[in-house]
Amino acid sequence: MAILRTVKHGNASARDDLRSLEEGVGFGPPHMSEEVLDEPRERPTRLPKAIYAHGSSIHSTLVQIAGSVGSALFVGIMSADADRLMAQGISKADAYASGFSHTLLIAIGILAIAFVASIVFVRIMRRKQGSAKK
Repeated sequence: MAILRTVKHGNASARDDLRSLEEGVGFGPPHMSEEVLDEPRERPTRLPKAIYAHGSSIHSTLVQIAGSVGSALFVGIMSADADRLMAQGISKADAYASGFSHTLLIAIGILAIAFVASIVFVRIMRRKQGSAKK
C-alpha cells in the first residue's frame, strides 16, 4: 500500500515504494533490492538511453508472443497424442495423462538444450572478453 501512500501524501520516493512493495509482497529480500537499486550499471548496454523504453517494450512483446506460441504448441501436442490414443481405445483420462507426459518430456528437452546453450554462450563470451583485455 506504499503506492497509495505516495499518491495521498506525496512524501515517499519511488525507491521507498519499491522497497516496501517488495518487502510486503515478498518479491525479494529487502537487502537485495536496496543493493540492486543503489548500484550503478557496471557494463554498457547495447541500446542508447534514448531508446531504453522501446527496447523494453519490444522485449515484453516478444516474451508474450513466445509464451503464446509455446502454450499453443504444447496444448496441440497433448491434444494430438490424446486423440491418437483415444482412437486406439485408451480411456480419455489415460490418453490425456499420456499426452501431458509427452508434452512435459518435450519441455524438459527444450529446457536442457537451452541450459547447455546458455553455458556455451557464457564461455564463448568470457573467452572473447579475456582475449580483448590482453
